[in-house]
Amino acid sequence: MLDLSAVNTKYYEIKDKEGNLLTIKNPSQKFFTKIKSVLSMDEMEQFGMIYDIFRDILNLNTQGKEYSMEYVEQFDISTVGLVIEDYFTHVGEQLGK
Repeated sequence: MLDLSAVNTKYYEIKDKEGNLLTIKNPSQKFFTKIKSVLSMDEMEQFGMIYDIFRDILNLNTQGKEYSMEYVEQFDISTVGLVIEDYFTHVGEQLGK
C-alpha cells in the first residue's frame, strides 16, 4: 500500500528581500500549464512573462505571504532568471526521485 501521508516532500526554500525564509511548494498542474503556454510564446512574449512567473513562484509559499508585481519588479532580471532556473532545477530533482 502506498501511504501518501508518509511521502516526504522537500520544499524549495528562499529568503525574500526582508530576510524572511519562505518555504515554496512544488508547482500545481495549473502552474505547469501556464509554464507550457509561456514556452510556446515567442522570445519577446516570454520576456514579458518572466516577472509574472517569478511572482507566482514566490506566492507558492507555505507561509501565506502574497507578493505583488510591484515587489517583484524591484529585482533585476538576472536575479529573477536565477531564481526561476534554480526553482525548476529543484522541482526536476523532486520529480526524478
